[in-house]
Amino acid sequence: MPVRRGGRMFVSRKQKYRIGIDAAAASLSRALIGVLIEYKKADKPLRHLFDHMTNSLRHLEDFVVPYVSAAAQSKADEMGLLHLSNYHWVDQAIMEPYAVGKGLRRNELKVFHWEHTQPVGELVRRMHALHNPTAASIEAILKEAGVAWILKEEDDRLTRAGFRTKRADWRECYKQVGIDLLPPLSHDLASP
Repeated sequence: MPVRRGGRMFVSRKQKYRIGIDAAAASLSRALIGVLIEYKKADKPLRHLFDHMTNSLRHLEDFVVPYVSAAAQSKADEMGLLHLSNYHWVDQAIMEPYAVGKGLRRNELKVFHWEHTQPVGELVRRMHALHNPTAASIEAILKEAGVAWILKEEDDRLTRAGFRTKRADWRECYKQVGIDLLPPLSHDLASP
């Protein structure tokens, strides 16, 4: 049940996981179909007005239980953290309090990286490539959204291999750079 916090409605992570990526993708695809059609018709100078499409896709991460790399979980165990799938990007201050803040120095201290398994830019490119977009074709693309906790060094390997923003098959890309993912946890979605 959503609760009000500071004038905003708050929905717990488990409630979002319970809704799941399928329902979230179906709902968002119906909203985006008109936006995508108008984007395709717009002159190039007007297309920046549709940047909110990308922002919408970033929030799909709230509806998936994060994958976790074996190496990241091993490091989390050493640090006394819970299974990393219990954490969200916003929890970094809890996970790595010494690495929170602005500036490169802080970023160098980070151990973990919240990784979009299928980069948001890739999802946008696939939507733009649709010749006759439908809600169903957009939904199929949106269902590919996912996130994973990996080590910063694993993220660096993805980048060096050329997989920063383009991944035809993210699982194959992970395999090529030696990132082993643990089986996803189901989480007890029956409790609030």
